[in-house]
Amino acid sequence: MADMTVPIDGNLTLEQTKDRCEVEQNKGFQLENIERMTIFQGGEALMVNNADFVSTLDRLKTLLFVEPGGSNPETIKQQKEAEDWTFLCSGPIFVKNTITNVMVFAK
Repeated sequence: MADMTVPIDGNLTLEQTKDRCEVEQNKGFQLENIERMTIFQGGEALMVNNADFVSTLDRLKTLLFVEPGGSNPETIKQQKEAEDWTFLCSGPIFVKNTITNVMVFAK
C-alpha cells in the first residue's frame, strides 16, 4: 500500500513526468506505481497521473520511463535488467494528455 500518492499533470511530456516523480523520490520515497486517472474539478475534467510512492531508506533514485511501442515488453525487461535496472511497473499513463503505454524502471 502506498505511503503517498501524488497527482501529476497529464499534460506533461514523458521526461517531465519522470522528473516530477524523481523530485518526490528525493523526499525519501520510492515510486511504486503510476496510473492515469481523470478527476473532475469545478466541472472540468482534468487528466492526471496518480503516482504512488512508498517510504524507504533503500530507494532506487534514478528512474527510466520507456515506451515499448511495438516491442515485446519481456524483451525490454530482460534488456534493462541486464543493464542493472529494476522493473517497477507498467501500464497506460497520460503523456501530453494522450494515453501512452509505459514501462518504469529504477536504479
